[in-house]
Amino acid sequence: MRFILWHEVVNDTLAGVPIAVTYNPLCDSAVVFRRTLDGRTPTFGVSGLLYDSNLLMYDRHPPGGAPSLWSQLIFRAIAGPAAAAGETLEVLPISLDTWGDWRRENPGTTVLAPDPTMAEKYASDPYTSYFGSESLRFPVQPLPSPARYPLKTPVVALGGPGAWTAFPLPVLASPTEAPVGAHWAELDAALTYRPGGGAAAVALDRLPPGTGVVYASYFAWYATHPDDTVWAER
Repeated sequence: MRFILWHEVVNDTLAGVPIAVTYNPLCDSAVVFRRTLDGRTPTFGVSGLLYDSNLLMYDRHPPGGAPSLWSQLIFRAIAGPAAAAGETLEVLPISLDTWGDWRRENPGTTVLAPDPTMAEKYASDPYTSYFGSESLRFPVQPLPSPARYPLKTPVVALGGPGAWTAFPLPVLASPTEAPVGAHWAELDAALTYRPGGGAAAVALDRLPPGTGVVYASYFAWYATHPDDTVWAER
């Protein structure tokens, strides 16, 4: 975690599939994308720019040399030629877990190697005070009003283009029945809340085919998906 906190984007290939593993500390958002677009395989980098306090990536070697900006949580290009072409990224299913729990179940997992020139940075966390408060460092619109949960409450969202179900961790932590409805129950059955890790693990083999998984703060998911999300209440 301390590595990607500083790098935010990792371009990799897993089982022959080009992927981009992304994390934005301001939104506590983790998303993995399929890194294939119209027959090409872009390599993404961190632009240093934000939209709704969220990471904007760029293609390091765009066709024609004209760069585009890609929103991590909107899953598409929002500026440049790729935006004009309406290009979007496919969100893949992921599971966020503690390293101990993951390693016990997946002992053959390989891990990201650190950059030796960044050893001092890896040892520090510049976001400790940020996560210790409810204040946001940059403008975000819209914000939930009134807010059902603290703005930085962790949320796991499951779904796909235009239709998502968001589960705030307090809902998963409550010892109540699964959400009403067959679809919700199917998604809920794939989630396991583990109090010790403060996260919800996803049983990827239980997800409906084509389901993407995103982790983010409550405020960030609300701002980027105000109209295509059903919120699990219990």
